[in-house]
Amino acid sequence: MVKISATTFIIISIILLVCVFFVFMIAGFFVSRPNANSVQTNIQNQTGNINGKDPMVTSAEEVYMSFLRDSDPVRGDGQADLLVLEFGDFECPYCFDMYSALIKVLADFDGQIGLVWKDFPNPMHLQARNAALSARCAQEQGKFWEYHDYLFVNQDELSRDMYNKIAIELGLNLEQFNTCLDSSKYIEELGQGLQDGQKLGVDGTPYLFIGNSKVDSLISEEELAGVIRKEFGKE
Repeated sequence: MVKISATTFIIISIILLVCVFFVFMIAGFFVSRPNANSVQTNIQNQTGNINGKDPMVTSAEEVYMSFLRDSDPVRGDGQADLLVLEFGDFECPYCFDMYSALIKVLADFDGQIGLVWKDFPNPMHLQARNAALSARCAQEQGKFWEYHDYLFVNQDELSRDMYNKIAIELGLNLEQFNTCLDSSKYIEELGQGLQDGQKLGVDGTPYLFIGNSKVDSLISEEELAGVIRKEFGKE
C-alpha cells in the first residue's frame, strides 16, 4: 500500500476543492447567462427608429400609461385622443425650448391632445427642486399651469423672491403658499416623479412619451408635430 503523508494529502485536497469550485463557477455562468438572441429581441421590441431618420425619436410601448397618477397635473383634456407625458425640470434650458415648442403644437392640435407633467428635477440644478415644489403649491390652489408658464418665462431668475412674486401675480393666498413651500409639502410627489422616470428609463430632460413614441432629447417644433401626426396616423 502506498502511504501518503499528511502534508501531501492536504495539498491534494486543496487542489480538488479549487477544481470543484471552478467547475461550479463555470456551470453557473452558463446557466444564468441570458440568451443573446432573446436580449436583442427585447431591445428591438422596446426601441427602434420610427421614421428611419431621426435617432432621437424611437418607438416605445404604452407602458407609461400605468404610471399616470391622479396628482399629475394635466393640461387640456386628460381623456383626449392622445396624451403627451413630459418629464421636466424648471431649471433645464432645453426644457424651456421644449415648453415653447409644446405650447405652439398644443394650440395647433387644439382639443386633441392632453399634456401630463411629471417632475424630474436634476440635483445639479440648484433651484430645480424648489421651483417644482412651488409649482405644486400653486397646483394646490388650482394654478399649476399658469405658475408652470411663469417659471419657464422667468427661468433665469428662479429664487424664493421670484416664487413669491409669481404667487402674488396669480392671486394666490400667499400665506398658504409659503406654508406649503416651507414645509416641502409635496416632496413625495417629486420623489414619485423621479422613481417613475427611472423605471421608464428616463435619464435626462426633456423626455416625452407620446402615444407609442418617446422623445428623449430636444427636437424642433416641426419634428414634434411630425411625431404627433404620426401617432394620429396622418403621416
